[in-house]
Amino acid sequence: MGRAVPSLLVVEDYDKLRAMLGHHFERRGYRVYSVSRGKDAEAIAHSLLPQLILLDYDLAGEDALTIAKHLQAILPGSQIVITGGPDNALVRAKMNALEGVSYFPKTHELSMLDKFLDSLLAERKVK
Repeated sequence: MGRAVPSLLVVEDYDKLRAMLGHHFERRGYRVYSVSRGKDAEAIAHSLLPQLILLDYDLAGEDALTIAKHLQAILPGSQIVITGGPDNALVRAKMNALEGVSYFPKTHELSMLDKFLDSLLAERKVK
């Protein structure tokens, strides 16, 4: 029996970064879906049922925390990782108040993001 393929939804409005992240995680064995807007993520989440969602904090004209709340309502078992945005105590507290939502700073070091997502998947398997 083969290993289950993890699924990842990338929500990023910067086209080049979205494409790069999609390519990177496909090479790592993820089934990757990519959208540029939070509303699109909400619209397709019902059918895709991703295990992990990588959500850009700085989506143009959209509030990442509101999007995260909507995605959690649609997919209560998914893990949402919000990237970027202001790294301050108030924003972190709001993120931490949401079940299944984590913060990870935007980085050019994808190996750090790899390890973080791997730990979320491993934690999910234990539960």
